[in-house]
Amino acid sequence: MKARFSALPALLLVAALAPAQSAPKPDPRVSSLLTNLGKTAEIHETAVSPDATMVAYRSGEADVSKIYLHKMQSGDNAAHDSAARDIALPVTAHCGFSNIAFSPDSKSLAFTRQCEAEKTSSVELVKIAALQKPAHIVAQVTGYISALRYTPDGKSVGFLFVENATRPSGALAAMKPPSGVIGVDNVEVQRVATVNLATGKLTQVTPANLHVYEYDWSPDGEQLVYTAAAPPG
Repeated sequence: MKARFSALPALLLVAALAPAQSAPKPDPRVSSLLTNLGKTAEIHETAVSPDATMVAYRSGEADVSKIYLHKMQSGDNAAHDSAARDIALPVTAHCGFSNIAFSPDSKSLAFTRQCEAEKTSSVELVKIAALQKPAHIVAQVTGYISALRYTPDGKSVGFLFVENATRPSGALAAMKPPSGVIGVDNVEVQRVATVNLATGKLTQVTPANLHVYEYDWSPDGEQLVYTAAAPPG
């Protein structure tokens, strides 16, 4: 037994004399990376033109966003075309642009403008060949718009529409503050609506007793498919 434990003090002494490992030196690239990340602009949504020559995207905060158009190229010249054109949009405080959609012929770009403190939303249109001109307001509606999408014939745009609302509605969305007549639910229903680009006429095309989640057009534009549930979704 004594022979087994005689070497123990020596082992402890060797371990105590071993040099402690020094902390790793900080990588100088980390500071530069964090600085550059603070300068980057976050991209929130994109849309590729049907002819696959352009990509549009929205960048910036919700109420200070801008829409940019970038021409795509392939091959050796792709790296030389890195400039994105800022689409001419009216400057309005606390209003954001979203729901980017190209026309079927790739010659126009549609999007929506929604203001934080108002119930008003607008469907706007800009011609690709004249980006420096202000966007043309096609229609102005009272409510919340999402999922803007051209009809296949390019004559109208469809979208999910919650009339008289300023934000999304549905079973999973935050409830709005109670108001109005006691005992009246005043449920906000999300429906599919269309706006005629020539006349600006708004038409709600799905039933008022169905809350629509998503939709799409048939290739000929004559039919609409959607998923829905009883209100509030």
